[in-house]
Amino acid sequence: NVSEKSFKVLGVIKPESTGAPELLKKEVAKKEEPKPVKYPLNMTVQSTDDFYISPIHTRLLSAADHRAQTDGLATVYATGPSGYGKTSLGIELAKQTGRDYYLLSTPMVRDTEEWFFVRHAKGGSTVWANTDFIEQTMAGDVVIIIDEINRAEPWLANPLLQLMHFDRTVNVQNESFTVGPNVIFFMTANVGIQYTGTNELDIALRNRATTRINVNS
Repeated sequence: NVSEKSFKVLGVIKPESTGAPELLKKEVAKKEEPKPVKYPLNMTVQSTDDFYISPIHTRLLSAADHRAQTDGLATVYATGPSGYGKTSLGIELAKQTGRDYYLLSTPMVRDTEEWFFVRHAKGGSTVWANTDFIEQTMAGDVVIIIDEINRAEPWLANPLLQLMHFDRTVNVQNESFTVGPNVIFFMTANVGIQYTGTNELDIALRNRATTRINVNS
């Protein structure tokens, strides 16, 4: 039999214990409770007679609007079946919050530089100009709808990682592009094996989303 003294040496019973040996409970580190999301009290995005927005989406989109106004930038990632109104939701978000919107069809992007530059023929020469996408992004006060983001090859979306980063700046061909104030990036995607021609969205890009919405009804 192991004596009470042996238990004390092993540190598994209280030294002051006078009765039967009492095993000490291991201290388990308390996990921090997740902090509740603080939604703005004033819901800036709501259902209308012409466009229904569910209560949870109302809160999430209002929070994205609030974040863009206070931090300068928010990113929404909206998924759901085809034809359920993801793109229309981004347009409605712009309409209700007083922003312009710009709609970009991601499958049309074939090179990373096409986010920033477009070629024109002028006087027999090829000249480069900024794309409408980057001009709108830099101007600010806009919802940039990046439609069907997962239909582009994953590497093509790499420039978005910097634009959606907290410093909001990317350098391309010795030019610096900075996201303007009060911008919401609104990415949409049809997710599932039934959607041919789609790709798995890069986890880093998915984690850039400050708001995630599933439009399934």
